[in-house]
Amino acid sequence: MKHLSIWLAGALALAWQTGVLFAADPPVNGEVPKVEGKAIPDSQPIPGAPMVPSIAGACANGACDHGCDRGRGGLIGGAAIYWIQPYFENNPAFLVSSTTQTGPGGTARTVTDRTDIRHQMDVAPQLWLGYIGDDGLGARIRWWYFRQGTEQTQSFAAATPGTEVFIVSAPAQGFSAFTDNDTPATMTVTSKLELQVWDVEAIQDVQLGCWNLLATGGLRLAHLNQRYNAFVNGNSGTSANPIQATVLSGHSFSGLGPVVALESRRPIGNSGLSLYGLIRGAVLFGSAKQNATDIFTGFGATEVNTGSDHRDRVLPVGELELGVEYGQAMGSSRVFGQVALVGQQWWGAGSASRGDPIYSLGAPNTNGSVVDSDLGFLGVAFRLGVNY
Repeated sequence: MKHLSIWLAGALALAWQTGVLFAADPPVNGEVPKVEGKAIPDSQPIPGAPMVPSIAGACANGACDHGCDRGRGGLIGGAAIYWIQPYFENNPAFLVSSTTQTGPGGTARTVTDRTDIRHQMDVAPQLWLGYIGDDGLGARIRWWYFRQGTEQTQSFAAATPGTEVFIVSAPAQGFSAFTDNDTPATMTVTSKLELQVWDVEAIQDVQLGCWNLLATGGLRLAHLNQRYNAFVNGNSGTSANPIQATVLSGHSFSGLGPVVALESRRPIGNSGLSLYGLIRGAVLFGSAKQNATDIFTGFGATEVNTGSDHRDRVLPVGELELGVEYGQAMGSSRVFGQVALVGQQWWGAGSASRGDPIYSLGAPNTNGSVVDSDLGFLGVAFRLGVNY
């Protein structure tokens, strides 16, 4: 009995010492830790335990950190240069009809060629300024402007036996300038395209994992102005009294309507680069008008005729951009640059003359039909912006 009591006392002492040693170790597999021999209640936080990461914290894992940290609120602004070219579905400058005695058996053969107004790449500026809060809600105003003028000239020498050339301008309100080459003749066509756009938008920055989305909605105010002028000098029969024919046309649209857009950015690792995309749509409600004047001088007299057209219009607009962005933090601000391929479509915007020449027995007719065709833009945008 005496020896058994000694062994029991030793076993109890060993068990107590083992419990103290395990209590002093860090928690393993969910075991409740102890501090100075006292267990910490389950309702209290475990000292040194990591916090559950937020969405932004989860993005700041080295894979997409710069695209997931919106930062504090503040002013946003920037500028852009578009290098774009306008494309018209229908925008004729003039038609040329050449007749020669080269048909079967020496009969007359007529070939008609249509020449459209030629446009080229040009620069269009854009500016924007706004404010965005810590919660991603804000507002901004955007302005975009494009203007381009063109000039094309077609000249003909006096006709030779067996050949004849007839040239007619695009019809504007039913007026056309035309001439042939009985004597040396020249037709010059000038045009102008001017477009100014204002967007006033509410904006909301949304973070979805590593995707940064900017949803916008508001009002768009747009003014579209186009001009078409045709000048003819020739076809008199006598050089002392040349015939001059002129057609002057102005076509404009002003409209207001809703505009919505969605911008997206997806960072590429920690490089500072992001994929960038934008889709924007607007519906403009407004009025359009066209004024045209026909001036004919020849045979000692001058005749002037005018015409006009006023109408209500609904003009849908669509825009798409795809490109890359590079951003860099500078103090408490973020500076970024973008390069994107841009495309725009203005459905039913019409051309400067709004006319489509027609043919009669293979030759151009001085009459024509009215067409409000589509206008598009294609090019590249270069942007530089800052978020303060």
